[in-house]
Amino acid sequence: MNCKHCEAPNREGWFYCKTCGKRASSRKFTNIMFMRSEVGKRTDIEFSTTSMDKHIAKVTKDKKIRQAKVWEDRVRQASIN
Repeated sequence: MNCKHCEAPNREGWFYCKTCGKRASSRKFTNIMFMRSEVGKRTDIEFSTTSMDKHIAKVTKDKKIRQAKVWEDRVRQASIN
């Protein structure tokens, strides 16, 4: 395969040409390929909406629970030793 800009040989298949530095070939996939796929056509996927305040409150609560468990485990481990 040759570079599409300068026609320099690109035997190793590099994305960018070692001679001119530009993209050696056209892209085979784009970020919109997902929408053309069968998964992108699905209409049975439900999205939930949560306000930023509710999300922050939930994350904060979960973090406090995890931290309490960590400290509980550390205290228990220290009392064993």
